[in-house]
Amino acid sequence: MSTSENHKFGLLDNRFLARSLGMLNLGDPLTVEQTEPISAVLSLLKEHKTGCVIVCNREDKVVGIFTERDVLLKYVLNNHDVSTPISEFMTPEPKTLQMTQAIAFALQMMSEGGYRHIPVVDEDDIPVGLISVKNLVDYVASQITRDLQAFDV
Repeated sequence: MSTSENHKFGLLDNRFLARSLGMLNLGDPLTVEQTEPISAVLSLLKEHKTGCVIVCNREDKVVGIFTERDVLLKYVLNNHDVSTPISEFMTPEPKTLQMTQAIAFALQMMSEGGYRHIPVVDEDDIPVGLISVKNLVDYVASQITRDLQAFDV
């Protein structure tokens, strides 16, 4: 078997795993400044029907991530004031990815770190997207559907 042949890894093959995150439909990231009160951030999560925001400093660089898990473990269980800044509840210095990195690398990072969301940043650490487990599942599902539609019986 030559190295140019397609190697399969269960359902996924190396062509899929080697694709960059830019292939995914990440959309614009939902961001807040680290001084925002938690009440405003919770309203934003509800309004956008999402479970995660990227927290940035005044220079728009990523300083944290705030997820549903943070709501439960850091806010609800400790009964904090609603005017407390989000910086008190966020997970600081989250791991980040760039659009050029491989889907396989994102999957590995999510699996090893137990992450469901990872900010995607540009070379200046400015958020340009947010990858989620849902993004990966949706992409896999669309590829399977496409392949099934192309399959002649």
